[in-house]
Amino acid sequence: MRRAFFLYRILVFGSILSWLFPPRCAICDQIGRASLCEDCRKLCESASQPMLSFEQGHQDLEARISTLRYEGPIRTAVLRFKHSRVTALGAPLARLLAEAYATYEPATKPDVILPVPIHWRRWCVRGFNQAEWLCKELPQEKVVKNLVRRVRYTRYQFRLSPAERESNLKNAFQVHSMEGKRVLLIDDIYTTGATARELARTVKAAGATWVGILTLAVAELDSEKKKGHPLKVPPGSSND
Repeated sequence: MRRAFFLYRILVFGSILSWLFPPRCAICDQIGRASLCEDCRKLCESASQPMLSFEQGHQDLEARISTLRYEGPIRTAVLRFKHSRVTALGAPLARLLAEAYATYEPATKPDVILPVPIHWRRWCVRGFNQAEWLCKELPQEKVVKNLVRRVRYTRYQFRLSPAERESNLKNAFQVHSMEGKRVLLIDDIYTTGATARELARTVKAAGATWVGILTLAVAELDSEKKKGHPLKVPPGSSND
């Protein structure tokens, strides 16, 4: 009897919390049951236009695939997922990335899928690595997380010029043997490509024969600087 009464109190308390703090869309804040309302879900799906480009003049990073433009509701979704810890957005964003992977997998033929690592100090602030989360809908037999480490803590990338970004990331990664492997890097945003190129250089030095990157979104650095971040970015966070 006491057990039943205790469970009843929990249910009542949960109902009160749901009434006071109803579930909302993670992008537009519309009240609803899903992490994304129907309108925002359709907007994200319609905006998804995977783009493959081959990097010219960069012998280490050979191809880049981006799913979305880093603007509007997509930008809001990425920032809330990454910096405000709205992890309910992780699954729909990972599905969008997986669709782009399926489109271009025949062209890239990766042996290894490598989420871009973050430094342990940044992980302690954020609580997760957004690149690893985005890999959840990809072929898990190819996803490798323990062969690369970010060994040097770096300054915030979004505050730096393209040249400063390159020097900021110098020797930031450590990679185990990738001998003879075709490697596809995974990250959330591609801006100047400094992170991707430095990691690609390290992966190539470890023996990889080909390196490309698949990102959820691609941003223009100049427009990003003009707009600034609409959400408060916690200390220790950055566009990695």
